[in-house]
Amino acid sequence: MPYDAEVLIRQGSIRPLYAEAEAAKGTAVVQSGAVFTLFREDGSIEPGFDAVAVSGYEQGPRRDLRVWYLLNTTGIAPGGYSGLFTFQADGADGIDETFAIDLKITVTPPVEVTATYLEAELAASPLFQTRLNAGDTDVASAIWSDAELNYFLMISGGVVQLAAAQALEALALDRAKLANAVRIGAFGNGEAEAYKAIAERAKRLRAVAPVAPVVNSPDQVFIPSSDRGRFPGTMKDW
Repeated sequence: MPYDAEVLIRQGSIRPLYAEAEAAKGTAVVQSGAVFTLFREDGSIEPGFDAVAVSGYEQGPRRDLRVWYLLNTTGIAPGGYSGLFTFQADGADGIDETFAIDLKITVTPPVEVTATYLEAELAASPLFQTRLNAGDTDVASAIWSDAELNYFLMISGGVVQLAAAQALEALALDRAKLANAVRIGAFGNGEAEAYKAIAERAKRLRAVAPVAPVVNSPDQVFIPSSDRGRFPGTMKDW
């Protein structure tokens, strides 16, 4: 069957799933009572996900309608699934619309994130300093791996504030990681709040990052020989 969208999720992660629709005429207002159901590949319902309330929806009259559900895949086995969003919206013309949005969801096996943080070594470790600046010191639920932060350090010339800013800016564009940040609670309680807080933090880090001064070597001074060659100059090959 055709799906409205396809999503790939790593087992053990928490990720927002979105259902998007367009009002038939003008604008519409999404009503409360929207639900999400998760189906297994054989068509049976995944236990615990039978018409559960969505996590949120965009309010107010709008043409583009969107609802979402924050899916926790911790207890879900890897494999193929489908998710069904069902919601209603009141149209500006007074006609109610009912929407059913299907998502194809693939849950992949987990990948361990190798992350370290030792407060005792903070003063001597750019990696740990970057992790601290990025607000990711709980390695049990780390957002970035050591390899990722070391890469940001490399492309930032070793400046930890810039590396942390790079990591946060990448986080703001990655919905899977952003969902994890929302779950941890370091950057707000919802995706919009988290995105704003992350962007502001990255901007602040760039503002306070020490910038190495640019040192321009003095121009080479060329002089001719003098005293009939007794004092050789530097313009011999000119």
